[in-house]
Amino acid sequence: MKDLSVNIGNHVELGKIIEAWAGDKNAQPTTIREFIQKAQGHVTLGTGYADDDPVNVINLIPGMLNIVVPAAAHMKEPLPTGAWPMPACYTDLAYGVEPVVDESDKEVFRYCRVGDYCMGKCM
Repeated sequence: MKDLSVNIGNHVELGKIIEAWAGDKNAQPTTIREFIQKAQGHVTLGTGYADDDPVNVINLIPGMLNIVVPAAAHMKEPLPTGAWPMPACYTDLAYGVEPVVDESDKEVFRYCRVGDYCMGKCM
């Protein structure tokens, strides 16, 4: 199986870069090579990406219901064990700890996160 992982090292700096892309569609990356260059070291990608692979940038349209649908394969990935993995910015800046989700609630929690992230714009 190809390693298509995405690890964000600095959420703040990456957020600033993406904010700039929101204001200038011509600045948005179209290939993995371009993305790596423009992300300025704030993201590490798994080895399954090739430099010339395309990047799918989704530009939300103001005033319209926008739904970002996850890949079906991602929805079939196993649920995490132990603490629910959250980006460091949540544990460092907001909550101080990783959320503890009871094993019996993890599937429901995943659906809640998918619904929020796919429709809530999460900003």
